[in-house]
Amino acid sequence: MSATTIFAGGEVRKLTLKPRTMKPGDPRCCQGVCGVGDGPKIIARQDWPKDGVDMSNEVTEILDQDGLSLCHSFAGTQANEIAHRLQGYKGVPLSAGNLAGQVTGYQDEGAGVDQVLAVLKAVGQVPRSIIAQDDYQGRDWPQSWQAQAMKFRVAAAWDCGHDTVFDAIVSCLIYGWPVELGTNAFGGGHAVVATTFYQVRGVWYLAGPNSWGTTYTDWDKPGFWTFPERQISVGLSNFGAFGIQASVVDPDDVPA
Repeated sequence: MSATTIFAGGEVRKLTLKPRTMKPGDPRCCQGVCGVGDGPKIIARQDWPKDGVDMSNEVTEILDQDGLSLCHSFAGTQANEIAHRLQGYKGVPLSAGNLAGQVTGYQDEGAGVDQVLAVLKAVGQVPRSIIAQDDYQGRDWPQSWQAQAMKFRVAAAWDCGHDTVFDAIVSCLIYGWPVELGTNAFGGGHAVVATTFYQVRGVWYLAGPNSWGTTYTDWDKPGFWTFPERQISVGLSNFGAFGIQASVVDPDDVPA
C-alpha cells in the first residue's frame, strides 16, 4: 500500500486504501459472490431501469474524514447507516471512529473494504451517542460497547467479485442495497459508497456520498461524487465492492 496525495474539495487529501486481502466469495466476509451460489443474481443490462436507481435521499449527512487515512471506515459507516435506514432505523448516526478502531487496531492507517465488511458482519458498530466520531483509538470506549454494536451489524455483505463487477454493483443498487467500493478513479485508492446509478447519452454512471465534507462536490449534491463506468471501474477488482443488507433487530432495543 502506498499513499497518494491529491487536491480535492479545496484541500489536500491522502488516499491510502489497501488492496483487498480476501478472494471473492471468502465466507469470512460474504455470503456468496454476486451471481454465484447464495449471492444475488446479476441483472442483465437490458433489464436495468432506464432511469436508473437513486437512494441518495437516504443520505442524511455527509461525513468528513478530515486528515485521517480512514476512508474505508467512513465509507463503511455511511453504507451501514443507509442500510439500516432502509430497514426503518431513522436518525441513528453511527460512529466511524468505533468502526475504524476495530478495523485498524486503533491506528490511523489504510485498510481493505473486505476487512471493513468482515468487522461489520461479525461485530457491527455503535451509535455516535456511545463513541465519538473521531475516537478511533479507544480512549473513551465504554465496556459495554460490543453489546450495542451487535445491534448495528451487517446481515449480509455480497462480494461483487472480479468479473462483471460494475454489473454486480448496479444489480445490488436495483435490489436496494448500498455498495461500499474501492476504486482508483480519484487518482489513488479510495473507498466510497454507491447509492445511485444513472445514464447519460448511453453511458452509465455511479454516484454516492464521499467522506470529504460538503466542500467536495462532483455531482448535483454537495459532498457527492460521480464517475462514468469506464472511470469508476479502474481498480474495482483490486480493491473490491460489497453490496450490504443491515441486520434486523427490535427497534425498541436500539439506543437513541
